[in-house]
Amino acid sequence: MCDVFLYERGGWRVVCSAIGETPMAELLTPTDDPRHIISERAWFRDEGDLRVVFAYGLPLLQYERGDRAMDRFAVALLTDVDAAGVEETAAAFGVHRASVGRWRAILHKGGVAALMKCKPGPKGPHTFGPAIRRQVIALRKDAEAYDAIAAHLGMSKGLVYAICAQAGLTQEPPSEPTLPGLDRLPAPPVLPPPRTSADVDAPAAPPPSKPSAPTQMSIPSSREAARVEAQLKLTPDGEARTCFETSCDVRHVGVLLALPMLPELGLIDAARAVYGRMRDAVYGLRATIVVLFAMALLRIKRAEGLKGIFPDALGRVLGLLRVPEMKTLRRKLAELSLAKKAHELVMWLARRRGEEAPRALGLLYVDGHVRPYYGKKWLPKGFISSRKQVLPAITDYWVNDRDGQPVLVLPTEANPGLVKVLPEIAAAVREVIGKRRATIVFDRGGWSPELFAKLLSLGFDVLTYRKGRVRPLPRSAFHEETTHADGRRHTYRLGEATTRLKGAPLLRRIAVARPDGKETEIVTSRQDLPAALLAYRMFERWRQENFFKYLKEEFAIDGLVEYADEPADPERSVPNPRKAAESAKLAEARADVARLERELGEKVEDNAESRRATVRGFKIAHAQLRTQLEFARRRVEALEESLRAIPARVAVKELVPPGEQVVKLAPEQKLLTDAVKMAAYRAESKLVEMVRPHFARTDDEGRIFVKEVLDLCGDLEVDGDEVRVVLQPMSAPRFTRVLETLCKELNDLQPRFPESPYRLRYAVRAVE
Repeated sequence: MCDVFLYERGGWRVVCSAIGETPMAELLTPTDDPRHIISERAWFRDEGDLRVVFAYGLPLLQYERGDRAMDRFAVALLTDVDAAGVEETAAAFGVHRASVGRWRAILHKGGVAALMKCKPGPKGPHTFGPAIRRQVIALRKDAEAYDAIAAHLGMSKGLVYAICAQAGLTQEPPSEPTLPGLDRLPAPPVLPPPRTSADVDAPAAPPPSKPSAPTQMSIPSSREAARVEAQLKLTPDGEARTCFETSCDVRHVGVLLALPMLPELGLIDAARAVYGRMRDAVYGLRATIVVLFAMALLRIKRAEGLKGIFPDALGRVLGLLRVPEMKTLRRKLAELSLAKKAHELVMWLARRRGEEAPRALGLLYVDGHVRPYYGKKWLPKGFISSRKQVLPAITDYWVNDRDGQPVLVLPTEANPGLVKVLPEIAAAVREVIGKRRATIVFDRGGWSPELFAKLLSLGFDVLTYRKGRVRPLPRSAFHEETTHADGRRHTYRLGEATTRLKGAPLLRRIAVARPDGKETEIVTSRQDLPAALLAYRMFERWRQENFFKYLKEEFAIDGLVEYADEPADPERSVPNPRKAAESAKLAEARADVARLERELGEKVEDNAESRRATVRGFKIAHAQLRTQLEFARRRVEALEESLRAIPARVAVKELVPPGEQVVKLAPEQKLLTDAVKMAAYRAESKLVEMVRPHFARTDDEGRIFVKEVLDLCGDLEVDGDEVRVVLQPMSAPRFTRVLETLCKELNDLQPRFPESPYRLRYAVRAVE
């Protein structure tokens, strides 16, 4: 029986079998010859005219000795699968270390065929000018060396040698540098001329010393074997399997408390349902999602943050040989973004949330979050409330459920107002909740009677603040009302009435008396709920504002994930900034008219009739003030006429500076990472709720506590398919007691690492 081994990568494939009649058990035994040891993980054997290269205990290549092309292939392949380092491989095969990287690049670009060396340049004989030929031959006859001739004539040494070869003047070959281990390689196809007697009699230079080989070959770790299996395409899902090893004092072990929640959150299932399967590689879809999820929980806010993480330590925690580098993770995100399915992923997760907690989605908070942009591309401007400035920005609209948990996010092309985008949000929510009725809560930015009528026709209720001035309710209409919600008691002084807006049906008006004597007006279409409960839900809209602030600081939702942009619609209609500028001038002019009229009225009131008994006399006395007022009124009339001539909206291409293009930031990678961060926030919220009964200040310190727990160090003890996670104690005994209780509750849930056979068990290291 013949054992056959298959290796595939990109566009090339290698098949090898056992050598002759040599038993396979003997072949797999590491060689004792130090000259045949490449590294601790790789070696080769020579059997007759054949050579077999081994890596990680498996035969990797089999070819005839002296095949230079296969030697180059072996060098490139060993470094590509991390079986040996560049220096080790170069020393074992007697080549320069620069050649290793060059051959590896050639292999990836053109396959094995590209490693077959051929004569470079023109395939015919060299042609030289007669003058050059005569000079070279004359100098060579004078016993000049090739180097000296080349330096004197300003040409290459190889060209000098070629001219001398045609003339039969090659008794002495050009001096060539000797590479380490050159005696172990077969002779090249074109041999140089024989050496002279002086060269033959000269003592040979001693070969460079090679590091002594280890007396015993180290067995590759299970994580390394998992990586090799993925590189050899031996895994069913096309990526390295999850593999844990016993380790002590590993950083970030605490994140394993949250990783088993991934199946419950549905993030990996959603990614597989939407994206299917990534190309075969060590890091596939599961590894990419797990790494992004762990990064969010550990507050590694961008791919660049991986530069400050020891890759082996975090790889041990995640069951990988090492976490991917920044460029690898960026490449994986770019591969996923090509599918253009990030919105579908967000909707899949939202539907999963709707199935798990349908009551929580009975009331939804909707608001926009404006992300400032500091790049060089031209983008529309938006108002940044935290800075009180108008800057280039992108607006994302978020939907959160009754508990403040994120449901979905919709990026926008420009910065449309809430009134314009709410119908689109309502359509997305309808896709999530089905035919059930829900209440949409938003702020004054969505005030529009026409919008209310449209939302009601779509099967939604509205709850919002009233915009504009309204006659306050009489004090006698107010009474005290109490409600219980979210485990707390809430009391308000309320007054109720009804209101009919133009273009909208009859709505319920709720006025909440404030301590400063003013009223907060709320308008809603809900007639079935108590006014106090509706007031509480309206005021809890600040949960969403706090959510934005928390994710901005802890999860960096304002940060750019990629710098790419996409063409945008140049004909898109946007508000005309000229009209806004003219409106501001008109408001200023009207303020001047009002001020002058007020001053003139004060002069009339203070006029002494004994001095100016007639109107004519008063006008003469205040002619300058009247002239200023008349000029201000004419300016108002001119501005009003100019304002009417300016269109309210223009195409965005008219606003772009010369030389700029109408673009938008590529949304795919940002939306994908936002979906992962939403899942991480929900996982963190679940841990906070688990510690709430045991933590006195959960509302104030719960998330800080969980954040510290997820970053704890600890030990990993692997026993078969069970991984015991032993966390180090926390800074205070009361925190350690809460952590122990949390570990017990998580153990009762029998957690498992996502898509792996490993069961996780948690404990806290005893205090010595």
